[in-house]
Amino acid sequence: MRALSCVAAVSLLAGCAGPHPPLPQDAVLALPGHWRDGSGDAAAEVDGQWWRQFGDPVLDQLVQRALNANPDLALAAARVREVQAQANLADAQLALNLSAALDGGRQRAINAFGRGATQNVHQAQFQLAYEADLFGRLAAADASARASLLASVAARDVVRLGLAAAV
Repeated sequence: MRALSCVAAVSLLAGCAGPHPPLPQDAVLALPGHWRDGSGDAAAEVDGQWWRQFGDPVLDQLVQRALNANPDLALAAARVREVQAQANLADAQLALNLSAALDGGRQRAINAFGRGATQNVHQAQFQLAYEADLFGRLAAADASARASLLASVAARDVVRLGLAAAV
C-alpha cells in the first residue's frame, strides 16, 4: 500500500513539472504595456463604428443591415427610451407642480313654487405644489434613475458592438 502511495505521489509531481521550451521568435507579440499592468484608460470610449477602419463597403452594408434588423438591438433601444422616461419623471418630481382645471355646466331645475330655473355654473381651480426633499428621497430617486439610464445606454452599446463584431 505504501509503495502504491509513493508511485501515485511521484506520478502527480511529475505531471506538474515539465520543460518550458522557448517560444519561436515569429510567434511573439509585442503587446502594449498598459494591457498587462492595467494603467490604460479603462473608461476610454470604444469607437461605435470600428469596422469602418477596414474600408470595406460590403462590410459596412452588412453591418448596417444587421443593426437595422436585429430585434435584440431594437429591444435594447426601447429599454433606453423607457428608462429615459423614468429618469425624466424622477427629475420632474424635484420641480414645482402646477395644475389647473376649468369646469362649467348648465343646470335646470324646478323650484318649490313650480317655476323652472336655469343655473349656469363655472368653476376654475389652480393648484401649485412643491415637495420639500428634506431627507433626500427625491434626489436619491433622481440619481438612481440617471444611473439606470447610463446602464441601459451601456447595455444597448454592448449589444450593438457585439452584433457588429458577430457580423
